[in-house]
Amino acid sequence: MDLKAIFTGKNKKNAVMAQVVGISAALHVAALVIFGSLTIYKFIQPPEPEFEPPPPLESIEPQKLEYKARSKDLQKNSSRPRQPRISVKSISQINTPQIDVALPEFTAEVSVGLGSAIGTGFGSGLGSGGIGFGQSAVNFLGVESKGERILIVLDVSGSVVNAMKRAGFSMTEIRDKTIEMINGLSGGTMFGIIQHSRTYDTFKPGMIPATPGNKEEAVQWMNERFQKAGRSWVRDDPDGIQAVLTKAFEMGPDVLFLLSDASYQRSVPNGQGEDVPWDDLARDVRRLQRELARPTEIHFVGFGVDPEDATAMKQFIRKNDGQYREFQRDS
Repeated sequence: MDLKAIFTGKNKKNAVMAQVVGISAALHVAALVIFGSLTIYKFIQPPEPEFEPPPPLESIEPQKLEYKARSKDLQKNSSRPRQPRISVKSISQINTPQIDVALPEFTAEVSVGLGSAIGTGFGSGLGSGGIGFGQSAVNFLGVESKGERILIVLDVSGSVVNAMKRAGFSMTEIRDKTIEMINGLSGGTMFGIIQHSRTYDTFKPGMIPATPGNKEEAVQWMNERFQKAGRSWVRDDPDGIQAVLTKAFEMGPDVLFLLSDASYQRSVPNGQGEDVPWDDLARDVRRLQRELARPTEIHFVGFGVDPEDATAMKQFIRKNDGQYREFQRDS
């Protein structure tokens, strides 16, 4: 036998076997790598998240009461806003700047005798002139002043009527001159009239503006009711000048004219009359003045005043920033 051929054939078979084994080993190694890689990948890869649908929403029934309450609030808020209340102060309560108006100087003097009384008193007249919408300059029997709220207080008792006659005057002339002064007031001036003895009667309960219609009504009142006492006249307790001035100050004048003989009486409980003490009158007027925002000027026009009463009245008028003028009978 040829040994070389035998060994050569064996070598060929061994080579083939080696190749098969090598290929098989390579395939196993490849399979092992692939399998191992898959195993490692599955181990390190996190699982996919699982999603669940949310639970269904619960239906909530609307709160009817709350809705009604809110609707009511909205109605309130949408309603028309309330307007603030407006108050108007009385003219006498308003502090206005003083108006410096040049007026003719006047010196109050006592006129003695009929001729002097008529010439000085009625010669100067009772006219008035407007110096502003709310203020008037007035001249009442020679007493000059100016104001926004002018009140005339006329004593029509029997003693005054007699004193006027002795001085050559009459109540008819006083009526006419009062009307003349009222007609001359500016339209914005407030005015009032009081006639009195122990009782009193007012043209109006309070001051009214000097409009044409109000002036006409005042003229009619003076023509029909002046110096005609009646049951409609007011009697306070006590009566007399103190009650009259209390009513006058309630009307809030800044200028007040008194026409009288300065002889004031009041009733007492037994029905008789007595003179009003000047101290009582002065005390009451001081109290009334303190109740006003601005003091009232009190002026006096007198007829046939007794000398003792004249002294007291002059002092009273001076303390109330007024002027005193007196007409005496012809001696």
